[in-house]
Amino acid sequence: IFTGAAPAPAAAVPAPPAQEGGAAAEPAAAPLRTSSAPGASAPAAGQPPPAVQPLQVSVGPDQVITEGGGLYASGSFHGGLGAWSATVDYGDGAPAEMLPLSGQFFTVNHAYRDVGQYTVTVLVRDAHQQLAAGMMRVTVTNYPTAVHVPSNATYHRGSGKPFTASGTFDDPGDDNWNGSVACGDGTGSRPLALSGHSFTLSHTFATNGTYWVTVKIVDDDGYTGVGTIQVQVVD
Repeated sequence: IFTGAAPAPAAAVPAPPAQEGGAAAEPAAAPLRTSSAPGASAPAAGQPPPAVQPLQVSVGPDQVITEGGGLYASGSFHGGLGAWSATVDYGDGAPAEMLPLSGQFFTVNHAYRDVGQYTVTVLVRDAHQQLAAGMMRVTVTNYPTAVHVPSNATYHRGSGKPFTASGTFDDPGDDNWNGSVACGDGTGSRPLALSGHSFTLSHTFATNGTYWVTVKIVDDDGYTGVGTIQVQVVD
């Protein structure tokens, strides 16, 4: 004879509420993580941000100019992350200077005063302190010294005064110059004093005749400018 109490019935598990049409509803899915950028998914945790493109600077092709003339060239850069700043060093001993930018474009403009080869260096820096350089080689050639003197003159020996003539020369280079004069009468060449870009020569001719007076101006790069005067010597 069974005298124990009957086991209690198991608690009923409530069924999910019926959807319209009688089917049971599925459990709700976990919401998706979305990027702040429309249409883009956020990077996974710990994933680095997209890499910034490296800066690249182009100053332009090498140039050949004449001393005293100006360098003028346009350049550009790309990559990096704005805002950008730039400096330029023209390679002639002058300090580097700030270089104005127009978007990602710039212009270099500089006057070179002496013969030589120079390297123009443009440095561009972005907002993340990324730095890039672009360079250009500039070759500066000599400006031919032009000597200006009278083309002809007449000298009267009986005047009791020496023959004199004044002249000038042009040379925009940052040079030092030496002058000399040869009067064509066998007395040889002698130094000619210069005052800036001007000079005055003086000479006494001993005999009548036609003489070619030659003035030479030599700069410290070894280049020479020449001017001549045809002098007719009479009594």
